[in-house]
Amino acid sequence: MHGKMNARKRVFETIAKTLMISELSIRNDDRLIEDLGADSLHSVELVAALEEEFNIEFNKKEIMKAKTVYDVLSFVSQFGE
Repeated sequence: MHGKMNARKRVFETIAKTLMISELSIRNDDRLIEDLGADSLHSVELVAALEEEFNIEFNKKEIMKAKTVYDVLSFVSQFGE
């Protein structure tokens, strides 16, 4: 459980930093584009930042399908973080 909470916090921090928004304003069901204001450049930057944060390499085609914060969390959790 602790690992999942840590991964969640790290994902939220990475999203907040990449999108230049408050971590406190992010919710699991927020849509990256519609709710958090991400654009295509943000999406690429977010993937790169998450790869660096978790020291993993994502399948770019698959992770770019993520529409919500929860989708990103689910994707990261596949890597055992």
